[in-house]
Amino acid sequence: MSAIIKCKFCEPNIENFNILRSYLPGDYEYMVCSFNADNTNFKTRLRTNGKNQDYAHKWLEDFQMHSKCTMRVERTYPHSGTKNVFKVDLRCQHNTRPRSEKVREKESCKNTDCPAKMGITIKRVVTERKSRSKDPHLPDYPTVIQMDFCHNHDILTPEILKHRSVLPEVKEKILALFQLGHNPATALDMHKYDLLLEHGENFKIICHDR
Repeated sequence: MSAIIKCKFCEPNIENFNILRSYLPGDYEYMVCSFNADNTNFKTRLRTNGKNQDYAHKWLEDFQMHSKCTMRVERTYPHSGTKNVFKVDLRCQHNTRPRSEKVREKESCKNTDCPAKMGITIKRVVTERKSRSKDPHLPDYPTVIQMDFCHNHDILTPEILKHRSVLPEVKEKILALFQLGHNPATALDMHKYDLLLEHGENFKIICHDR
């Protein structure tokens, strides 16, 4: 279970962390700086103790696995400057920005113009000299995670789950089946059969989550 505490510097108006625990991956320590919720939608600003780009990528991977929400890169900041080590803006994959109304109106189109978004920034921690930063969260919590969790679609329905990225282990399994002589159709059938044996009555939901 993730460790979630209120920020002693920002003093957010939050007492119950259950909604955050529903979506935040475990094995991380979070400091909540701001939080506003409306039913299942919420906006929050978090601080964590990550200090480099590898941490950001790993956290995002874990978040997408735990929450079942896939985020796409909206904007990167290759030259983050002297204050930041890493910065990226992300949007929900169900905001595909279709190029035409014809594409938008396709029944199979996954676009819902979802407004959900996220930003991850890792502040630079100065160790070789006295820092001029007035950020009280430094040096212990240099990572800032800004979440606008306002999806305009269900998250756990088959229609939504089928658009998630294929997991690396599933790719490896399918490739191994190809090596054994399977074609794409029979490899998929084998994978679904294994899921049926493993998950039983939950198979219909699991098989749509790629």
